[in-house]
Amino acid sequence: MSMEQKKFIKTLGSKLVVEDIPVVLECGINGSVTKAKNPNAPETVEEHIAEMIRVLDAGATIAHNHSNQWLDDPEQAAQFYMDVFGPVREKYPHAIIYATVNIDAKALHEERRPWAPGKMAAHHRVLAKAGLANMVLFETGVAPVSVFDKDGIAKDDIYFVYQFWPEDNRYTRQICTDFGTGAAFSVYEPGWMKNIIAMARAGTLPRGSKLNLYFGADNLGAMAPPIPEALELYLKMMEGAGLEVGGLLPWQRRECHGYAAGPNGTGAWWEPSSRSRGRHHRTEQCGADRTRQKTR
Repeated sequence: MSMEQKKFIKTLGSKLVVEDIPVVLECGINGSVTKAKNPNAPETVEEHIAEMIRVLDAGATIAHNHSNQWLDDPEQAAQFYMDVFGPVREKYPHAIIYATVNIDAKALHEERRPWAPGKMAAHHRVLAKAGLANMVLFETGVAPVSVFDKDGIAKDDIYFVYQFWPEDNRYTRQICTDFGTGAAFSVYEPGWMKNIIAMARAGTLPRGSKLNLYFGADNLGAMAPPIPEALELYLKMMEGAGLEVGGLLPWQRRECHGYAAGPNGTGAWWEPSSRSRGRHHRTEQCGADRTRQKTR
């Protein structure tokens, strides 16, 4: 961490400094949560439209959603998002809107096989070509999705390997090149950060990118723990890659937040730890009450 970054962290607690930092708010409206678990979770096209407009009305700059419909055909996989993004884009033509990846959890869990290269991101191309999505979810690595059982071994019923191959990376990168979209990069493990830094150093990181750093509770089989040292590791890895810290909130209850800005409009958010036991925190769970700090 540079001296400038340390000085920024030391002085950020003052009211004046915080108020002077522009805020960019991103809200994911549902994640994989259904009405069976949360009656307020949007499921229908109409509900997704209403919720996305609601968060943008509240001041969000970026909004994304999950159709929770895993379809093999890219056009079919994109249709739900097109039906949602069309009306939202009419009201907010300059909002940053994007969809999650298209994965078949059954194939990954029960059949233990990956999809064909590019399949999980092919619907992003359809949405970008239609002018409805101006950002894509860019996943670059491999992470086990699991929760430990009482015996310390991952539970069989929810375990699967969340994986993206080099062909997937090239396919998604080409979407950004062809349509000028930004990219939302996830960092679940240090290896994911290494993939992103390699692109940054090669000059191939898409313009308008951001990084979401994930920290997981002890009962999760992936992600670094939500401790300052884990954040410091990522910050150290980012040094010299053209990704510089633009804002960092004070650690509260050992949670880590912030934004890192890089060349050509690239940047990085880091996400706070779980608010509830047994769950990792990510953008879908933020709601309109969470903010991100960004400097220009």
